[in-house]
Formats: sequence, C-alpha cells, structure tokens
Amino acid sequence: MVKNISYKNRYIMKHLFKTISLLFALLLVISCTDVEKAQFATDSTAPGIVSNCNVINGAGKALITYDLPTDEDLLYVKATYKLNDGTNMEVKASAYINELEVVGFGKAAEHDITLIAVDRSGNESEPVVVKISPADNPIYEIFSQMKVTSDFGGLAFNWENKERVDITITVTTPDEHGQMITAQNFYSNSKIGQGYIRGYSTETSETEGRRFAVVISDHWGNQTAIKDSLYFPIYETEISSDRYAKYIIPGYGDPGRYNSSSDWPKLWNGSWGTNNDHYHTKVGLSSPINLGMNLGRLVKLSRIKYYQRSGGSKWQYLYAHGNPKRFRVWGTPTTDGVQLDITEPGNDWILLTEFTSVKPSGLPLGSTNADDQQLGGLDGEDVLIPIDAPAVRWIRLEVLETWGGVTDFVHIAELTYYGKEETN
Repeated sequence: MVKNISYKNRYIMKHLFKTISLLFALLLVISCTDVEKAQFATDSTAPGIVSNCNVINGAGKALITYDLPTDEDLLYVKATYKLNDGTNMEVKASAYINELEVVGFGKAAEHDITLIAVDRSGNESEPVVVKISPADNPIYEIFSQMKVTSDFGGLAFNWENKERVDITITVTTPDEHGQMITAQNFYSNSKIGQGYIRGYSTETSETEGRRFAVVISDHWGNQTAIKDSLYFPIYETEISSDRYAKYIIPGYGDPGRYNSSSDWPKLWNGSWGTNNDHYHTKVGLSSPINLGMNLGRLVKLSRIKYYQRSGGSKWQYLYAHGNPKRFRVWGTPTTDGVQLDITEPGNDWILLTEFTSVKPSGLPLGSTNADDQQLGGLDGEDVLIPIDAPAVRWIRLEVLETWGGVTDFVHIAELTYYGKEETN
C-alpha cells in the first residue's frame, strides 16, 4: 500500500514539475515579447520632417530620395498624391530606406507629392510637398509605334514595350447590330509583343473591309486615343482533309503507329475528345521526333488547330504523357529538286513557326481544370503561321518537348489546317 502511494506521488510530482517548467517558459516568452513591444513607448510627439528631397523623373513615374528624420521610433514615410484622373494614391516606404517611387501618371504634367514621416505611435510629421514632372506614360509611345495590319481572319499586331510595363490592348469591332463589342484583349509586359485576331474574315472581307478599333490602357486606368480604322481581313477556310496523307521525313524514317486503333488517319478524321480518337507513334523513337504530312495541295497557311489526346472523360492524358508541348512547324512547296533529308546541314525545309502549348490553369502535371479541358481537349490551340510565310504542301512537325517529359513517342488527337488554297 505504501509502495503504491509512493509511486503515485512520484508520478504527480514528475508531471507537476513539467507543467511548472512549461508555464515558466511561456511567461518568459510573453515577458520578452512585452519588452520588445514596449521598446518604443506610445507618445504624442510628432517625428521630424524628411529633408533634402531630390527627384528623378521617369516615364509615368518618379523616384524621390530624401534624408530621414533622426527620430528613433520612426516607422515609415508615406507619399500621397493624385493621378491625372483625380484618383487618390498613397505609397509607403520603410524607415530603413531613404527613397520611394510614385507611379501611375498618364500624360506629362507637373504633380505635387506630399511626404509625411510616421512614427510607431502613429504620429505624423508636418507635410513636405515635392514637385515632380514625369514624362509621358509608356503606353503612348507603344501606341504610336504599334503596327496593325490586315491578316488571315482578322488583324496582326506588333509592338515594342521598352519599359516592360503591364499593358492591355483592347480591340473592338461591330456586332450584327453595329454596336462595338470586344473582339479580344491582349495582356502583356513583354519587350517585344505580337498578337493576332482570327475569325472575322468573310468571302467579301478582303474587298469590303471590316471596322476595328484599338486602344491601349495600363493598370492605373490611363488610356491612349482610339485608333478606329477599316481593315481587310484575308479570307481563310478550313483546308479539306480529303487529300491528306502520311509523309515519311527523309533522314528520320517512319514513326509508325502504336496499334491499329491509333493510326495516322486519326490525325485528320475530324473527331477528337475520346481516349481512342488520336494518333500515337510507336515507342522507342529518337528525339526530336519528326512527323510528316502531305496536304495534297499548295496552301498559304494561316494557322493549325492542335488538339491534344485527352484520355476521354477522365482527362488523364491532357497536358501530360506524350502530348507535344513545344514543337516547330516546317514546310516545303515541293519535294522535287530540293534537299529534304534532315540529317543534311542546310536542308531546304522552311521554318514556318515555333509553338509552345500553354496550360491555362498552371496546375502541376497530372492535374487539370475546366479551362484546361476546354482549350487543350475541346477547342484546340491555335498554332499561328506568320502571313509572310510561303505557301507549302508538305508539313514537318519537329517535337522538341512533350508535356509528360517522354522523348521516344508522341500522341496527338487532331491537326486541322486553315488558310487559303493556292493555284498551282
């Protein structure tokens, strides 16, 4: 009996000691935290002002440098100002740096920037007003130099964005009632940009034309003038697959087929979206894999619709496995008297374009969402061909990378060609 009581007491004492130790450690942490928080006592004394302010004006922005006040409890410096349209703006800079940037201005003009120092008690210094004179926002130069030309099915755009600012290019066109509606928005911060609008050509669009309006805006609501003009979209049609045929690329060989249900004609049978409706090469090919097609006619191509093997309702192959992610499209108008052996340096294949497939969701390998399924599996991606590319009859796809990382086979659900058939 005594032995049992002794054991119980030791057990209680042991756990009581652990509890007291934990409480002591917790109190120590709280105490240290309170000391840290109380490092600067709350007061009502305003900090000093910033001084020796200097301005470096930029395009639609300005950098302001200054000397900080010497207050030990200084927390940050804030700048308040108005944009061209009257929008109130505020920018804050830490007490550990002596500069801040004010952004969002439109056309060149003088602006007042109010600088205020703020301490840890929330006290604000007397304001200091600095005048800045930023140059025109970059969108105006981009707009003035942007080239807009008639293209297959619509328009082609080329622009230079030297400052790499975020821009939105909005293109509108009349609907059937004559009301201007958005045809497409381009979002970009690339130094060199290009874009295309398709789907607006008719049998008479090359002669009668179609109205398009273009405007550029930025994140801050600044907007250029509107370029409203008549353009002449080149008529494009889907090229009939009635003469399509397999073409074996010289110097590469026959990529074959995986089985009888995934043979070449599946590439152009006008059907996709099921697991078995695709072309699949044999396994064990050398990389980069080369696929060849004979369109059966000379074609001035505008684009190729690329549909991925989806895996049916489970979508297990979409943006995965052997679906091409990056490839080059080559072409030739003839096979007579030209060097098409790809092992020969300086062969006569003509590079039409290089394409990189984009997964809208950005989800990791093995995961897709509705946007991915709609684009890659149902609507297809547009592989755009520049308008200055020559007319061709034979096509070579050089697969540089697959979504699943495999290198010895590929599979594609469908390739649909668009453009204009040329007269031989």
